[in-house]
Amino acid sequence: MRFVRFRMVNTHSKIEWMTTAPGRSTYRSGYEFGSTGAVSRRISYPDRYVERPGSLVDARYPAAVAAGNVETSMRIVDTLFGALAAALPDRISAASQGTMNNVAMGRHGDTVRWDYYETIGGGTGAHAGGPGASGVHSHMTNTRNTPIESLETHYPLRIKRYELRRGSGGAGRFEGGDGIVRAFEFLESASVTLLTERRRRGPWGLAGGAPGVPGSNVLNHQTLPPKVAIEVAPGDVLTVTTPGGGGWGRANGSPRPQAPRGEIARGPRPASREDNRN
Repeated sequence: MRFVRFRMVNTHSKIEWMTTAPGRSTYRSGYEFGSTGAVSRRISYPDRYVERPGSLVDARYPAAVAAGNVETSMRIVDTLFGALAAALPDRISAASQGTMNNVAMGRHGDTVRWDYYETIGGGTGAHAGGPGASGVHSHMTNTRNTPIESLETHYPLRIKRYELRRGSGGAGRFEGGDGIVRAFEFLESASVTLLTERRRRGPWGLAGGAPGVPGSNVLNHQTLPPKVAIEVAPGDVLTVTTPGGGGWGRANGSPRPQAPRGEIARGPRPASREDNRN
């Protein structure tokens, strides 16, 4: 059994949105990385991690951390896998969806009160042993599927679509897993908050594999930012499509993709403000 120490340097020290991760979340991200079957035969849980207090990966009061726990933690796992890809190419998988696709909604009026929250699965990265898995939770998220029948019975919602997003996994010798399409129709007005990632750039591939297709958030026919709070009316349809996983290995005749670049998570803001960072 071998232990690994990871150090995070040059992380941003001042975060505008609620994406700062508590130090414990960062450690848990490393724990998840170490416990992954792809690498557990060679390394185990981190015995120590070094961070800069107050940075993106080590929140200090009064930093907001709601998205740090759910989204930044996912990207930390991505970062750790990417850092060791060169050293352990036969043990590391391409990037998985890299987001929990958080969807929160509800209404709190004088006579009507309800709220609902879920995370949505996506594709996992392919690896040297085979393709990625489709429509599953990965890394830091593991919530169960909510049956459509139960959802529609207890909430003023109708599920219009719930299916695999065919072809969203990255191409390669082994393809990344496909993401999910999930569409909610609102039967009454509600407030909705989305905390998502991988809407601008798809999860990276490895060994020449192509990146997965980025996800998207669409209200009726309007594309929404990755992180946003909105009001919806009866009849509105919110469609969340989740990212596919990265591919592994070069497919015959496919061009070599560019190396993945770092991304910055941002927090909720009005839909009119464009987010061009994730």
